[in-house]
Amino acid sequence: MNRAFLPAIFLGFALSATVLAGCPAPPAGNDGGDSGGVTDSGVTPDVPDATPGPLFTQCTTNAQCGSGRTCDLNYPGGLCTRMCRRDNDCGESGWCYRSNCIPQCTAGANSCAPYSGLCFFWDSNMQDKRGCFPGCAEMPAAGQPACVGGRTCDPYSGVCQTSPTMMGAANGAPCTSTGDCAGGRCRLEYTDTPNPMTPTGYLDGYCFSVTRRPADAAFVRNMPLPRGGCPMGSVVLPVRGDVEGDSVSCWKECRQNSDCRAGYVCNRLTGTDGMPVYSTGACFPINCRTMGMTCPAGTVCNVRMSGTSTIAVCARDGDAGAGDAGSDASSEAGTDAGSDTGVADSGVDSGVDATSGADAADDSNG
Repeated sequence: MNRAFLPAIFLGFALSATVLAGCPAPPAGNDGGDSGGVTDSGVTPDVPDATPGPLFTQCTTNAQCGSGRTCDLNYPGGLCTRMCRRDNDCGESGWCYRSNCIPQCTAGANSCAPYSGLCFFWDSNMQDKRGCFPGCAEMPAAGQPACVGGRTCDPYSGVCQTSPTMMGAANGAPCTSTGDCAGGRCRLEYTDTPNPMTPTGYLDGYCFSVTRRPADAAFVRNMPLPRGGCPMGSVVLPVRGDVEGDSVSCWKECRQNSDCRAGYVCNRLTGTDGMPVYSTGACFPINCRTMGMTCPAGTVCNVRMSGTSTIAVCARDGDAGAGDAGSDASSEAGTDAGSDTGVADSGVDSGVDATSGADAADDSNG
C-alpha cells in the first residue's frame, strides 16, 4: 500500500523501552532524540572470554552460542549474547548496555526486525546510542520470529516469559503512575514542564504500552485498525512519519464513542470524503474546539498555542488557565498538517509518559 494514501496523525508522545532481562530498560524519554538520561559504565567484575563468531544469532540453548555466551530467551527466536565491559566486547554491530551486549539499531530503518525488537535510544557516556530491546507479539507477523524455549509472549512488556502475568490495568484505563498500568506506561493528566500543572487532555491519565509498527499493508480502508503486537483490545494508529518497525503506542480499541471514557472519543480517522477510514478506532482525547465535542462535567476547554498550532483539551474546572498561551508542555503538538485526518487532529498535548526504568523481573537465560 502506498503510504501517501494512509491517513496519519502526528502524536508527539514519549516512548520508553521494553524491559530486557538482565539489561534494565532505558527510562522514559522521547525516542525522537531526547536524552534518555542513562549513563552506563558498562563495567562488570568478571567477563568470561568468548570464542570468535557472530553475536545476535537465533538460538534455543546456550550451547548454540559458543563458549562465554548465553542464549537470551527473552527475545523472540532467542538471541546469542554475552557479558561485556565495553562496546568493543560486542563487535561492530553491538553495544554494551548494562554489562550485556545488545544489537545496535538505527531509527526508521527497521533494523531490529531480525530480533522482533524495539529500537530505543539512551545516552551512554555522553554518546547517542540506540539498541534493540525485546518486542515480541502473540501472533508474529510473517517473517518475524516467535518466542522459543517454552516461553510465551507478554504483549504488555514485549518480553518472552515462562509465565506472563497480568499486573496492572489494561491500555486505556485511568492511571496516576506507571505502577497502575500493565504496560508500565502512563500518560498523565498534567505535565509539569515547562509550566506546572499544564493539562494534557488525558483526563484521569491513560495507560498504554508499546509495540513494533506493522507494515503499511496492515492499514486497510474500511477494515479494523491493526492490532500488531499490541495486547488484545488494543490497536495501532497510523502516525505521520512512522515506518514499519518503529516503536509505536498501543491504544484502547473502540467502535463507537460509548466504548471510551468521558473526555475521550473513538477515533476512526476521517478521510477527505468526511467518512471514517477504518471500521474500528482508538480511544483518544477529544478536541474540545471540534463541533459537537463537549468536555465532560467538571471540566472546561483549555485552549493555548504551541507555535502556530492551537492546543484545545479538556481540563479540570479551574485549570483552564494553567497552560501558557505562548508555549506548549511538549516539543511537539498533537496536530497534523494533512487534510485527510479526523478527530485525532485534536491538538492534544503530547502524552506525558511516566515510565519506570525498572529491571526485568526475569533475568534468567536459556
